[in-house]
Parts: sequence; structure tokens; C-alpha cells
Amino acid sequence: MTEQAQKQPLRLTKPQIDEMLLEARRAGACEKALRIIANLSPEQVVNHPGAPYWASSYACFVLKSRWPEAEDIILKDAWAASSYARYVLKSRWPEAEHIICKDAQAASSYACDVLKSPWPEAEDIISKDARALQWYKQNVLKRP
Repeated sequence: MTEQAQKQPLRLTKPQIDEMLLEARRAGACEKALRIIANLSPEQVVNHPGAPYWASSYACFVLKSRWPEAEDIILKDAWAASSYARYVLKSRWPEAEHIICKDAQAASSYACDVLKSPWPEAEDIISKDARALQWYKQNVLKRP
């Protein structure tokens, strides 16, 4: 069985969320995000558009380690997945690459900061965004 198949979905209770909010506040999390989360039900938290970013940030700044139960949520957003790979996993995250390569800037950043090499599979999408392409050329391909 693969690691992805072994993961349990993230299920949170209101007391767990409240404790997580305290930990996140101590770690310097954004007060605006904390206020939003505090007013949501557990189901609303995990389904909120900000949830991938919140989960990635929580793993990075509070847990300071991988959070397998939240990875399905993180995989819903290219930037959250790219950041999680860079700052938490500190390595390539093959399970996320099909998501990351849908966003030109996230793909360019992932190639530069995680892969540290060209990413041919993402070059088509990167080439459609002038800013991402410029970043990719300068920082990955090392040419102007």
C-alpha cells in the first residue's frame, strides 16, 4: 500500500482547532486568518479556500514537520503544495507535481527552490506567464 493510500483524512474537532489556533498565535500567525478560522466550524475550516495555505503554514511554522493528515488539503492549491515541499519536506514532492505544474509561478518557484534544476514537464505552462518565465530563465536555466 502506498503512503498516499495509508493517510487518514484530516478530521478536526472544535477543541482541536482552538488549541491549534493558540499554537499558531504563539508562532506569529496572521491574526486575520486566525479570526476567520476561529469563526468557522471544523468542516468549514478544512473546506475553506484558505485551508491549503493554512495547513501548509501550520506544518511549517508550528509543527515544523510533515503533516500527512493534511496533505490532501494542501494538494488543493499549487502554491501551498510548492511551499510545503520547499519549507516542510525540503525535497521533491512527486504526489504534488501534477497540481504544482498547473500554476506557472508556483511551478517556476518549485523548479528553482525544490528541484534546483529545469522541470521540462512544467515548461509549457511556465512559458505562458512572462513573469514566471523570466524567473525560470534567470534562476533555473541561469540565463537572461
